Amino acid sequence: RSLQLRAPIDISLRTLSTDVENFSTISIQVVSFTDGRIFSMGHSLRRRYRYDGVLIAVGDILPQQLSLFQRCGFDRVELDLEFDPTAAPYAVLQGFQPHHVIQA
Repeated sequence: RSLQLRAPIDISLRTLSTDVENFSTISIQVVSFTDGRIFSMGHSLRRRYRYDGVLIAVGDILPQQLSLFQRCGFDRVELDLEFDPTAAPYAVLQGFQPHHVIQA
């Protein structure tokens, strides 16, 4: 299992489900932090489709959403924007990096 997939938020999980076991990593692009589909996708990939590889959310993500990403099965989030980690609202997460590994 060595394939990696970078998918848009609107990918059909039903279509993806037939090949999910072939991917070592699935990255899903988040267009807007207000789009809740990303959380449903993570949960479905882990629970319904039994995906056990690395699951990454990439894009417009707020640091305050990290715990929700973790609860929905994501291993990592990657911000696609530059930010000042000392400025509000980011100051609440000391040490947060654009490529943040979620600790279980």
